Amino acid sequence: MNDPLKNTGYKGGSPRTRYQYNHKVIKPKIYDNEDAQKIIDILLTQYSRDYILKNDLTTFLSTLKSLRSNSNYDKNYKYNSLAVNNIQNTLEQLHSDSRINNDYLSYLINGVTNIIEKIKPTKEEIPTPPSPDKVGEGSKLISSYSNNSTNVRNPQEKKLISKNLKAKDILKISSSIKDHYLGYNITKDELELLSKYLVDLKSGIIIDKTRKDLPDFLSKSYNFIKGAYIDKLLSISQLTFLIQDIGILLKIERPTQPKETKEIDPKISTISPGYKK
Repeated sequence: MNDPLKNTGYKGGSPRTRYQYNHKVIKPKIYDNEDAQKIIDILLTQYSRDYILKNDLTTFLSTLKSLRSNSNYDKNYKYNSLAVNNIQNTLEQLHSDSRINNDYLSYLINGVTNIIEKIKPTKEEIPTPPSPDKVGEGSKLISSYSNNSTNVRNPQEKKLISKNLKAKDILKISSSIKDHYLGYNITKDELELLSKYLVDLKSGIIIDKTRKDLPDFLSKSYNFIKGAYIDKLLSISQLTFLIQDIGILLKIERPTQPKETKEIDPKISTISPGYKK
């Protein structure tokens, strides 16, 4: 009788154990000095443009030293800068998960110290809006806006604001956007789109019907920011602050979205029909 395995290449041994499966284990990333430098660059940019107070940066430096020495500090302290708040929250989580070490913190401490000692903040100058031929079809200059104009925004739908927006108002806007993003109520693509529209707004361009629709919350946020900026109730430095904070938010690693679990009614039997105990 011919052996059915003779011409198959089988050379003995158990077929069940001949192949070994390599299960790839993905290890969490351990952050290094190159990653720390990215944070230093963000802080340097914002501090040099006077978006971060020196007192905030000094307090943040003290917190970094406390993290490195595992000593106590005020974890409930709120900075005037949402960017510093976001960075500290992220670092605290990474430190708790042992994904940053003392070398990383020391590198960051040296970088922040150099910023405080060597950089003198200067306020950003307001840029000149581009000429009409540089704007592009379907766009309008902010400078063409007037209270009697109906081609930019309907005055009847105008949100009345009696005074200039303060730092705490800007923080509320940023915090609300952050909460929606981290809560998976908006996608990364939608947040990047909002950032693009705000950059256009800062450049003197208002995108009209050709722009993609934003989700309801981001659409309301954009219209509010746009209205306040056009009416000179929101400064260019405040608008820049929002743009940079959104940029930082986009770099933050969002927590894993919890999976929905289906509850099974205990009264419902999962035994197949006809099954007999």
